[in-house]
Amino acid sequence: MIHGKRDFTMVMIMLAVLLLGFTYLLGEPMIRQWREAKITLERLNRDRAIAERLLSARGTWETRLSEARSSLPRYGMQDKVEAELLLQVRRLADENRVVTTRTSPSAEENIGDLYEQAIEVSWEAELEPLVRFLYAVQVAGATLDIRQMTMTPAQGDKLKGNMKIFFAYQRLDLTSEERVGAGES
Repeated sequence: MIHGKRDFTMVMIMLAVLLLGFTYLLGEPMIRQWREAKITLERLNRDRAIAERLLSARGTWETRLSEARSSLPRYGMQDKVEAELLLQVRRLADENRVVTTRTSPSAEENIGDLYEQAIEVSWEAELEPLVRFLYAVQVAGATLDIRQMTMTPAQGDKLKGNMKIFFAYQRLDLTSEERVGAGES
């Protein structure tokens, strides 16, 4: 039995501690879920804003894509492209004083409505001509892309290495007069 004010206070404190403990045990998972839901909602709102911004810029991106596609060379379905690509690599290398010691083309790959072919090039050059060569490849735009390149020091001020140059182009059913960018005059 409760004998005095002090015992009554102790019982009330114990009841309050038990009540708070049970409330915490029951409420803590709900509070954690509420916080996780709030974080998820914030992330979804950010993602939605990004998606809306991308959708609003769709016309711009479609225009840029069609411009890039129109700049790609077009070849007929039966045209042999490999020799012309090798000549283009040789021309760029010669113009920029990069010595190509070996060039080997890979098989043509069909990527949707575009085609791509890689040429493995072993090269040797000084730094400045190499930079000019890389710039010439960059200026070529969507047509050329270097995705892999190795470089080691060679004798004197020279460097040597390998690179893989990828060529993008379209194949269409064209007559020889309709070919654009295929190097024919």
